[in-house]
Parts: sequence; structure tokens; C-alpha cells
Amino acid sequence: LVNNRTVPVKVNDGSDEIYVFTAGTYPDGAMGDVTWTVSDKKGAMVTYEIIGNEITIQPAENVKKGTVTLTATSADGSNKKASVELNIAVLVEDFDVTAKEIGKTTLDDEGNTIFTVASGQSVTLTAAPTNTNATNKAVVWSMVEGGEYASITNSGKLTAAKDLMGIRYAVVRVAAKDGSGVYRDVKVRLTPLALGVQMYNSGKVCSNTSLNVNMSAQSTLTLNARVYPLGKANQSVTWN
Repeated sequence: LVNNRTVPVKVNDGSDEIYVFTAGTYPDGAMGDVTWTVSDKKGAMVTYEIIGNEITIQPAENVKKGTVTLTATSADGSNKKASVELNIAVLVEDFDVTAKEIGKTTLDDEGNTIFTVASGQSVTLTAAPTNTNATNKAVVWSMVEGGEYASITNSGKLTAAKDLMGIRYAVVRVAAKDGSGVYRDVKVRLTPLALGVQMYNSGKVCSNTSLNVNMSAQSTLTLNARVYPLGKANQSVTWN
């Protein structure tokens, strides 16, 4: 049912895509015939064919954006009407999602990026249509899973809950606001904050100690760092 609604219509890209609308009257038993009018203010925005109570619409090839209103009027003299507005536009096809201030990303089994965010920390997600010529690039963000572990604002700022005691996962969704119904879900890995860091040399703990290094016997020194708790905290470190 599309009465008094706006329906997105994809611009004519040569795919010969058409849109079919059907009108009927109520209650049952009323004369069911209707007449159609097409309000095309700019002119020649669509081509159409009317067969009975059905109208078939196709955007004209030279139209990049605009609106057209279809109105069905009862033919029994009651003058009852129903209308729908067609929003002709280059609709979003998909999204590329990136993040600022991100520390670590991994890939899931399907090759999708998983963003990692530490407990109490925030990251700003950005979604860009894969088709850069999309008419309306506005989006809306929402939590699909893991809302108890993270939250997201309308601007895409994702914040992990404080005091996480283990690794948790959440899924956020970015959806197009152009009526296309296109969306992309993004998985986020939420990690507790580090409780400590241990440094190792040749498998032995050397944190907070002095190392005597015979540089005549070896030209390099290799150190490794582990963040605790293992398997829970983000293992990324910076060296200085």
C-alpha cells in the first residue's frame, strides 16, 4: 500500500526498469474503475501507459532527479482520490564503511572488515555510497546486535561500554535514507582495557629489568610484548 507516500524510483540507466501501480476502490461492491492523472511539473520526466486501473511508469532517459505525482480518482462520481509521489533519483547501491582513530582491524570468513574498539573508547564510522553519483548520500546508524556492549550516535560515533571484562561483539547498521532500502551491517570487536604489558627476550620475561647485550656477538636484539589479559585485551602496542 503506497497511498500518500513517497516511492523511490531509480533513474533510467538503460536497464529498462519499469514500475507498475494498481489502484482499487473500497468498500467491496463499489464501482472499481479509476482514472489516472500524472503531475509532471518539469515535463517529460516519465513515460507511462495506462491499462484500466493499472499504470506502468518508466523514467525518461535524460532525467537525473525530480518528483512526479500519480493520482487515481474514482470514476463513479464520488471523486475519491489516492496519490503517490515518485522520487526519481540515483539510488544508493551499497556502502564502503571506514573508521577514524581505529587501532586494529581483522577480516571475517567472508572477507568483511571487523573493527576493534577498546572498552570505554570511541571510533567514528563513515559510510560512503559505492556509487559516488548517488543523489542522496544521507544515512542513518543503528545497533543491530550487542547494544548492551556498545552504542552509536546518528553521526556514526561508536562507543564501547566501560569496564568490559572480556571480548564482546556488536553489529552496527548503516542504512540509506533515500528509500532504496540499501544497508550494510558492520561487525565490531569490543575488547577490555589492558591490565599490564610483559616484555620478552628469547622467550624470557625482561620487563622492568636491565639487559646486558653483547653487540659484538649479535647485531640485533629482538623484543616481544604481550598485553594482559591474554586473549582478551587488544594486543597492539606502540614502541618508543
